[in-house]
Amino acid sequence: MQRGKRLTEDDFIRQTLLSRLYCYGDIRPALLEERFGISFADYFARELDIMKDMQIDGLVTLDDDGGVTATRPLGRVLIRNIAGVFDAYLDPEAYRVGDKRCFSASA
Repeated sequence: MQRGKRLTEDDFIRQTLLSRLYCYGDIRPALLEERFGISFADYFARELDIMKDMQIDGLVTLDDDGGVTATRPLGRVLIRNIAGVFDAYLDPEAYRVGDKRCFSASA
């Protein structure tokens, strides 16, 4: 008998992105594009639009290569709020309204 959850390709992409964000505080598009054969800007267009608002709030900087870097100290303290935007199982707008469910068990 086996138990668990079957992960989709999207789950693997997002898992890789979230691991990078949590461990290093940044997202490097080239790594994801090379590993998964995606266009980062197209695949995460909705999320990157939200990142523009987070940049205004001082949580992230948007890099010239399309990457995202959590600011220090504010962005690193609120890294889960940043990561929640990229979690497919959460509403990407949840961080704005203070939704208590803005943290996913899968992240």
